[in-house]
Amino acid sequence: MCDLAATTWRKIEGRGDVLSILAVKSIRGLVEAMASVLRSANGGSRWCETAFVSPAVAETFALIFPETTFLCFHRSLKGVIAEGIAAYPWGLGGSPFWPYPGGHPGNNVATIADYWAERTTMLLDFEADHQQSCLRIRYEDLIAGPNYQLGEIFRLIGLESGDPVGAGHHPGSLDATERQDDNSGAPRIPTEQIPLRLMPTVNDLHARLNLKNYL
Repeated sequence: MCDLAATTWRKIEGRGDVLSILAVKSIRGLVEAMASVLRSANGGSRWCETAFVSPAVAETFALIFPETTFLCFHRSLKGVIAEGIAAYPWGLGGSPFWPYPGGHPGNNVATIADYWAERTTMLLDFEADHQQSCLRIRYEDLIAGPNYQLGEIFRLIGLESGDPVGAGHHPGSLDATERQDDNSGAPRIPTEQIPLRLMPTVNDLHARLNLKNYL
């Protein structure tokens, strides 16, 4: 909603990508009023949202609400391919992956790989631009040690962590490069269908995420 409002303000003001102080205050006031109603209805003091949007949209939100904390969620390409094929076994039409089939129609693995590479690159770049506001969460770490990961999240946003999940372990001794996904009973992922042109990008992104052995 912030991004749509910002787009409208940019058209009205004709200032390119720049938002005026008036525009920022207007959008912030709109969202704060709605968030206040939602918080009061639920007895909460904070607004938290899971957003499946482009990091470009998060850029707009960060401009309107610079005090926001962002939890950036990542997963290895192999895990995303397995999840994507399981969720859309009869084809990717209508899925989040569908805009990415250019150059390899009928190759779902390549389509998902293109999606993952683009979105992961954008999210990592967003993290780099907002280092003080972001916490990187890897799916593989969350599965291996949920208590530790939740503790890091609560620490970042200034809340007492407690023990919301139950007894867990610190994943520090289990480096993500040494763990492997549990593929027992699952069909083999045909990673050889990933286009060769994309492999340097995939390898680089896995290295940036310290997930080198997850493909």
